Amino acid sequence: MNKLEPDIESNVMIEPKQLDALRSAFNLFLADSGKTTLKPSQLLSVFTRLKLEEDFASICEMLIYLVSEFQDEEMMFETFMRHCNDYYSERSTKDGLKRIFRLFDKTGDGVIDRQEME
Repeated sequence: MNKLEPDIESNVMIEPKQLDALRSAFNLFLADSGKTTLKPSQLLSVFTRLKLEEDFASICEMLIYLVSEFQDEEMMFETFMRHCNDYYSERSTKDGLKRIFRLFDKTGDGVIDRQEME
């Protein structure tokens, strides 16, 4: 089993069930291939073949993003998890900013004017 550095694992912004699913899929692939790295596209194919897109929609979205960003880059689990954490950190920041903006955008027109700031 791959062990993450303690600070990486504790900072991963996904649920433990999702982390376990990713780790299991990663380790399954490594055991079959005898390698220490794999491509995000390989993990995505596992989730797709097992029809886990609905149960793990957030993970599949993240894998699609990683495939588009890193294409055929081989990754060790630790590197892969750093990219996952970056993805979820950026996403949660963007989502948080959108929620805050909507609080001030009382008319919902995508613009905050002086009246809405009062």
